[in-house]
Amino acid sequence: MRGNAWTEERIETLKHLWDTGSSAAEIAAELGGLTRNAVLGKIFRLGLSESKVLRAEKMSRAIQKSWEKRPRQSVRAELPPKMSAETVQLRCAEIIPRNVSLYDLAEDDCKYPYGEGCEITFCGHPSVVGRSYCGPHSWLTADVSKRSRAERETFRRGSRAEHKQKLLEAAE
Repeated sequence: MRGNAWTEERIETLKHLWDTGSSAAEIAAELGGLTRNAVLGKIFRLGLSESKVLRAEKMSRAIQKSWEKRPRQSVRAELPPKMSAETVQLRCAEIIPRNVSLYDLAEDDCKYPYGEGCEITFCGHPSVVGRSYCGPHSWLTADVSKRSRAERETFRRGSRAEHKQKLLEAAE
């Protein structure tokens, strides 16, 4: 229905239905031949608005429904209790440190520290060429994300054997 879709009689029916709280979809069905959006457009052009009482009533019904649907649960009740944990110190299980003092530490010795404060000592095993630490301590302190698969495999197979050989030579 184009052109004469909105007769005076239909506009009066629209106003009456709108004032009684009918929705735009209900009004469109009642008038026939119109869409919900056509009804909303006409309501806007006529400057009609819902009465504050109807709007508040609809809002309170919507809020009430949303509260009824929502199961009431306490989030805090589901959380496990907080537990304190001790700080874990990094250590290398593959090597027993020589506990060399700073004064006795040679240039090519592993400088991985053990202890705290004045009682600090160092690993003291032969360091990897170009590094400050021995093989196991280099592996322990290296950035894991930058290791390639080849480096990991080399360390697992070759470096341990090489490191053990260096330790045996140093002990002699």
